[in-house]
Parts: sequence; C-alpha cells; structure tokens
Amino acid sequence: MALPLEVEPVIDPGSALVGTRLHPQERRQRRQHLPWFSGTVLIVFVLAGLIGPWVVPYDPNAIDLANALKPPALFGGNWSHPLGTDDIGRDMLSRIVDGARVALMVSIAVVVIAGIIGLAIAMIAGYRGGRLDDFLMRTTDASLAFPVILFAIVVVGVFGPSTTLVIAKQKTRS
Repeated sequence: MALPLEVEPVIDPGSALVGTRLHPQERRQRRQHLPWFSGTVLIVFVLAGLIGPWVVPYDPNAIDLANALKPPALFGGNWSHPLGTDDIGRDMLSRIVDGARVALMVSIAVVVIAGIIGLAIAMIAGYRGGRLDDFLMRTTDASLAFPVILFAIVVVGVFGPSTTLVIAKQKTRS
C-alpha cells in the first residue's frame, strides 16, 4: 500500500530559500527500491554474456541475404528472428548477446588488470613516499588529464582495431 506523500517545509538557516522534504518512511521506501532495477539489468546482462552463446538460435556472424531487414516480431516480423535482422540477414538477438559476451569479457579484464596495476602503484607510492610519491601522483594526474577519446583514436589508428588493444587502452586509462 502506498503511503500518502507528506511534505513538510524546510527552511535552511543559511539561506532564504524554502524547500520540501519527504516523509522519512517515504524516503526509506524509495531507497529500498532503487537498486532492484539496476541490479536486475546487471544480472540480465551478465547472464546473457555467460550463457548466451549456448541459447542463441543463430550464429551472430552468419549472413542470410534471404532474411535481410526482417522487422522485429512485435512489428510484423516472425518469431524465428525475435529482434529482426540487419541489412545482410544477421540475427539481431544473436548479435546483441554476442556483444554482451565480448563487453563482459573486456570489462572484467580491464577491472582486474587496472586494479592490480593501481594497487601496485599505490603501495609503492605509499611505502616510499617523498619524491617517488610526488612523481607517481603527477604521472597519474597527467594521464587522467589527457582526453580518452583522442587517445583511443590514436591507438586504433596506429595499431588497428582489436579486443586486446581495447583492454590495454582501458588499463592504461584507469
């Protein structure tokens, strides 16, 4: 049962502005429901990445020109391709699940590698201190100040696109 929204006026002693504040029970109820949606999306994404290759009906890169540009099932298509097909007949559901798998692999690798490198640098800087600490912190600040998209364009332009380079680029930016 939803609680009625009770609003009390609040006057900030530091300003002349008058605001509103939710009832404490309403605030607590909102806080308890917030993580459920994002947690559900995260769980669906991880499950799609982990078990997706075994449950998708088609190869994500298989070209089928006879089924090119089929609409999704809810917009006049058929259920053999629930999300439709692209301009060369590849199944969109299979491609999305395959993309989730690659994105999950890249994100886990980046977090693990960046965590190990960051922990090592922080431990060295904290243990040694002094000039080495200053040098490591200024180097970190300089790398964070450089635009990420420009760095990505330069890396892809020089070395070409690959998943290994994406992981290496993300590792150096963390």
